[in-house]
Amino acid sequence: MFLILLASFLWAFLEGKREAQYFHYKWSLPNPTKVKDEHLHFTIQRSLYVILSSIVASLLYQYWSGIIMLISIALTFSFFHNGSYYLRRNQLNNEIYKKRWFGESTTTTAKISFSYKTRLILFIRGTFITLSYDIFHLIK
Repeated sequence: MFLILLASFLWAFLEGKREAQYFHYKWSLPNPTKVKDEHLHFTIQRSLYVILSSIVASLLYQYWSGIIMLISIALTFSFFHNGSYYLRRNQLNNEIYKKRWFGESTTTTAKISFSYKTRLILFIRGTFITLSYDIFHLIK
């Protein structure tokens, strides 16, 4: 199952970069396009990915694997997504997110936003859950 989680790390990293590009160029325009709330669309995309990954884990392993995968991806997503988002935004404009990967937003419109410390703790927990599950099933 850890391979599915590794794939989700890459996905979250690329999602962060993509969204950084989107917001950088959106807010660089003289009259940025007013969208009610992009986060709703991003949440739907993320939910579909997590659900699909959970279904794959359930089909490849067993029912509980899907639930473990859902929890693990949810816990680890923000570490890679936000880290790559802040890093890329800083690369595009070095006046913002000066801590780069370790940065935090003070202007986000997202409903949930985590500090770097919280993102790191969630990442460790999510990874630990999947590794523990895999190790348990290897020695079982």
